[in-house]
Amino acid sequence: MRQLTEPDFLGEVGSQQDLYTKSLQVIQSQGFVSPQALSTLKWSLAMHTTAPWIQAHYHLYDSTILPDRVSKGGFDSNCRVWVDWYDRQVCTVSKLEAIVAGGLSEFAKK
Repeated sequence: MRQLTEPDFLGEVGSQQDLYTKSLQVIQSQGFVSPQALSTLKWSLAMHTTAPWIQAHYHLYDSTILPDRVSKGGFDSNCRVWVDWYDRQVCTVSKLEAIVAGGLSEFAKK
């Protein structure tokens, strides 16, 4: 699925229809969806069935998680992708790897 977000793949996309067609080709070619489930996937995309679920998660994040993290201090709002590790924000894979390699029990202590 990583292929769908690669700059080379996205650079070849000329329109929304093109994105839809090429994405379905990748999904099918890599065996992520059986031929029987393809029509259900197409219907689900057309009906935007996941949109309410995604919106609910964004609302939860914006109204609950983010304010909680900011109030605890030490929150970097410039960190676009992060992991909550025992109420601590970890912004990079390398830092997370170092924490895990160093031992989980010590980091979990407050």
